[in-house]
Amino acid sequence: MQKSDLNPKLNDSSVEEKETVIRRLPIDWQGSLSGIPVRYTNQVTVQPVEDQLLLSFFVIVPPMALGTPEEVFEQLSKVESIVPECFSRVLLSQQTTEKLIEILQARLADLKSLGKSNESEL
Repeated sequence: MQKSDLNPKLNDSSVEEKETVIRRLPIDWQGSLSGIPVRYTNQVTVQPVEDQLLLSFFVIVPPMALGTPEEVFEQLSKVESIVPECFSRVLLSQQTTEKLIEILQARLADLKSLGKSNESEL
């Protein structure tokens, strides 16, 4: 086989046009989660960035203060600010944001209905 046979020119009339085949591959969601910790968040900020939304997830932990009520008061009175820990930032397109809102509303409704059924069992 000649070298020219391995790399035909695109404008060569002997090259046949090939049909593009799209193959859908399954997504292994479990494999993608390995090693990613689950974090608790008690603060979320949402910032518009052009035509997208930037979500930043934080946790604020109260400062440690031990002792009698007077000692705790004294320790906390010296605290000037609390720095939240940002552990994730996610930039979402408008389309993804809309779909996420739909999904969150549906899951929240599921949680509320589970809570009502659990209350009736008590």
